[in-house]
Amino acid sequence: MADEKLNTGPAENISPEAAEPITTPEQAAASEPQQEQTGPAIPESGDVVVSFDKINELMAEKRQNARAEVEKAEPPETPEA
Repeated sequence: MADEKLNTGPAENISPEAAEPITTPEQAAASEPQQEQTGPAIPESGDVVVSFDKINELMAEKRQNARAEVEKAEPPETPEA
């Protein structure tokens, strides 16, 4: 009786379709993990390369402009006495 209760978790409810082996080369290539890039990327012809610092500078400028628009749209606060 104790042997019947072993290995009865949800992991055993695997459908037969999921257990089939990969048969085509396309499926095998798709299931292989991608290698992690260790060095800097080598841009190809026509690629646009923007440095991390420049992206941060542009995003900070965008946030600053958005804040200015919000502050301009809000009515000025008057202190309550």
